[in-house]
This record gives sequence, C-alpha cells and structure tokens, in this order.
Amino acid sequence: MVRQRLIDADALGTVGTRRVRASVAATNDEALRLLPGVVSLTRHGMAVTLESGDADATVRALFASGVEVRDVEVTGVALEDAFVALTETASHHQPKPADQRSAI
Repeated sequence: MVRQRLIDADALGTVGTRRVRASVAATNDEALRLLPGVVSLTRHGMAVTLESGDADATVRALFASGVEVRDVEVTGVALEDAFVALTETASHHQPKPADQRSAI
C-alpha cells in the first residue's frame, strides 16, 4: 500500500523564500514586515533577517525606505531549513490510526 502525504502550501512557500540579512539601524520592525515580499522577520540587535518571497523587491524597498542599512546579504533557504519545513508540515497531516478515529 502506498501512503500519500499532503504538503501544506505554507511549507512550500517557505521553501521558495530567500533570506535578506542586513545591519539595520533602530527602526520599527512593523515597517520592515510591511516591505514587499516579507513573510517573516527576526532581529538580534541591529542584525535583521527577513524571509522574503521576492528578495529583489524587498531589498529595493529597504534601501528606498531611508533607513540606515549596511552589510546586505541575500541567500537562499538552506537545504536543512527546507527539509524541516516540509517534514514538520507533513507530520501534521498524518492520518490517525483506525483505533483513534471517531466512529461514523
């Protein structure tokens, strides 16, 4: 018997994102989250990591925002991150064993 696994569209979206890392002067993180393409933001001091579905648009808007930005780096999502996103999502869609299903 072949098992089918469902993969959530959110997980596939994460796999297709790129990371924009930069040193960003103190600013409202909400303004950064609203940049085009941004799906998530992580900040550690001045170091900001933006996950973006459109890194080109994100970087252009970041520089156009007037915020002091340095050391910009754009990278793809690491293979390990993609694997974790896909397997975590797939595990949420596992069918329940027959003895745990509610009676119909």
